[in-house]
Amino acid sequence: MRRLWFFVFWVGSISAIAQPNIIRIEYFIDADPGRGNGTSILTASPTINILENVNTASLTLGFHVITVRAEDQFGVWGLPESRPFFVALSAPSSQNDIVAMEYFIDADPGRGLGVAIPITPAINLNILENVPTALLAEGFHLITIRAQDQFGVWGLSESKPFYVNQSTTTVANNITAMEYFIDADPGWGLGVAIPITPAINLNILENVPTASLAEGFHLITVRAQDDRGTWGLSESKPFYVNQSTTTVENNITAMEYFIDADPGRGLGVAIPITPAINLNILENVPTASLAEGFHLITVHAQDDRGTWGISESKPFYVNQSTTTVANNITAMEYFIDADPGRGLGVAIPITPAINLNILENVPTALLTEGFHLITVRAQDDRG
Repeated sequence: MRRLWFFVFWVGSISAIAQPNIIRIEYFIDADPGRGNGTSILTASPTINILENVNTASLTLGFHVITVRAEDQFGVWGLPESRPFFVALSAPSSQNDIVAMEYFIDADPGRGLGVAIPITPAINLNILENVPTALLAEGFHLITIRAQDQFGVWGLSESKPFYVNQSTTTVANNITAMEYFIDADPGWGLGVAIPITPAINLNILENVPTASLAEGFHLITVRAQDDRGTWGLSESKPFYVNQSTTTVENNITAMEYFIDADPGRGLGVAIPITPAINLNILENVPTASLAEGFHLITVHAQDDRGTWGISESKPFYVNQSTTTVANNITAMEYFIDADPGRGLGVAIPITPAINLNILENVPTALLTEGFHLITVRAQDDRG
């Protein structure tokens, strides 16, 4: 049977009184059946680490998207989290060569019908391709690229927005207007105006009133207009509104961590701290008793009201080798655009060390005008 293993790290949000419990988690694959109609993962806790087997036997071979979401005890659904995955009959015994690549702009003509990018088949490719834009209308467009392997399987598409300026001048345009809106889009130019002084680049710090917003998650979106009346791409971020009457920041009074399995709030390994509003902690974590391989460390903190904050998790790798000596970096090199092969790049002079911070001048006088790709790699004292 084909199966997919995945980790879901879902956290509840902090309220003024206590964190609401997550009472239900569900997932769905590809099409959204509607909230509450996905495949249920039953649980009840403010913070949950889930390891779930997902049966993929009924799925077609190829790429799919799995989405997970959670509901709290007040019936509020959190933001969904989606991840692509690939279904295959068995784990591949080797990596497959990329044999074809193509791109298209804006409308998708169908797989295999885009503009072919000439390549030499390989497992990994760095491609620098000039894309003609003379026939495109001035304004924003979307370029999409995808690749096909030796078995005829197309990979996930990767898209990026870009802007075409058909003017003969290369002068950058001033930003003359900025606006934001929360949740529903009122239309271009109808958002809440952000006062600015026109300039090419702007860093804006704006207070956004939230008193009229319902408690829970919302989405704020910001966009800008230039001196030709052109609106740029919108940028959106989720945020959480807590309508508690208290505005005093609370001290962090306790911190703890655990590795892999969650023992429960307050039952992790205590991290000694001095209570404060903000803390930077450097803590040695013993790993001698851990099995070699990947593990997950999770940290959370409690404030002076007894409320536990959102957990933060990071994966790490344990190597139980008997040697504890780190290896020196003995060589570094870079190349621009095409890879000449390992050891054949431009050598970067270094003094062998375990950690290096390098500032290197890269000559560009012989490069053509336009985009290029610089790649850096290093070799240790074991080759």
